[in-house]
Amino acid sequence: MAARKPAGLFVPEALVGLAMGLALLGMVARFGLAAGEHTRRLTERLEQRRETRRALELIRAELLEARSVRLQVPASFGGACGGDEEAVLLLDTANGPVAYWLENRPARIWRGRALMRCGPSYGLDGQLRAGMPRSRVLLDGLVASGFSVRQEDEGLWVRLVRHAGGAPAAAPDPLVMELAAAGVEAQP
Repeated sequence: MAARKPAGLFVPEALVGLAMGLALLGMVARFGLAAGEHTRRLTERLEQRRETRRALELIRAELLEARSVRLQVPASFGGACGGDEEAVLLLDTANGPVAYWLENRPARIWRGRALMRCGPSYGLDGQLRAGMPRSRVLLDGLVASGFSVRQEDEGLWVRLVRHAGGAPAAAPDPLVMELAAAGVEAQP
């Protein structure tokens, strides 16, 4: 009579199977975490593009409504918002002056340099309203030369350059967006 083999797994076989299963589970978990991080970065980048596009649209709308536009603005442009920063763009609108400048002072709530806007606020109807000017952060996370306006033959070009991911060390490729305000000319 032949000897009967015992049924089931021996301890070494069970341990090898358990180790292989844990290794496979670990690889799947790492892949899932990497995919989640990639999705988070992509979502952040899309949100950043949306914010930048909205800021450019606001600037273009104000350029088109302005009675006059100045690109070379003195260091102390006055304005009710104060500040010693040099304005990059100064608009004369029917509801009062609107100034844009880069804020260099670091703040814990901003990600890098900030583009500031000082001027009349908007009402619920989306129109500028007369009243006390307000200073607000329009965008943060800008590179050193992150906001520029230049005169071209067809009108003014506004350019915004932001750090990818919102912070200088987040990624080496910045987000660059430009927009034209056709027919608008700056005064000397």
